[in-house]
Amino acid sequence: MNVFHDHNSRPVQGHFLQPCAKSSQGEFRHVLGQLPSALNCDFCGHTMVSLLALDVADGRLELGMLPVDRLPLLTCREHFHTDFQYSFTSAGEGLEFENERAGFVPSSSSARLTAREPQQVSLHAIPDRIVATRKLAREGRIGEAADWTERFEWDQPQHEVGGLPLRLNRDSTGPDCSLCEQPMPFLAAVVVEVQTGLNEETGLGQLLYFLCRTCACVAVVPDFESENYS
Repeated sequence: MNVFHDHNSRPVQGHFLQPCAKSSQGEFRHVLGQLPSALNCDFCGHTMVSLLALDVADGRLELGMLPVDRLPLLTCREHFHTDFQYSFTSAGEGLEFENERAGFVPSSSSARLTAREPQQVSLHAIPDRIVATRKLAREGRIGEAADWTERFEWDQPQHEVGGLPLRLNRDSTGPDCSLCEQPMPFLAAVVVEVQTGLNEETGLGQLLYFLCRTCACVAVVPDFESENYS
């Protein structure tokens, strides 16, 4: 397990996601779970799904410059193992794929993302003890946090927005924006469950999302301990 630090994050403060009751008027509406989008997968033509939709009105996320009310973090249930980028039109009307692809070539694999029912979530600042433990791990000083690591599963990926996420694969790297070629700050990590049709086994991984706020461009980087899903 490694702490991701190839690119900076924005927001710097990390937040875990927690289910909550439907918000009242005036509260932020972040939705975790699969919702259909207006974009189809280039490979299979199936409708892309939003795994996490962020309310851009939440000032903690610094998304107010985007031309949408809610930022959908997308993937394909079949080709979730592929890197890609997408951007918004200036009017926020629809999405466009960029041709910058560095992921795995689609194959006949039967692996699929397990469906997750959408639910409203709230953001809670990551506790200082977890931030500190991750920092020590990033610096190669995990031994200094031995007493902390026994108190919580600090090395397991979590749904989170902002901060510096843990990564499962040390080969995972942060992308540059395909429009302006500048480094894209980390935005969010969404944990996904993968099921294979051959033996019905399940495994966990995460999709890392990066955002260029200048170009309104989102990059998706899959992060799994094993690449057997391609």
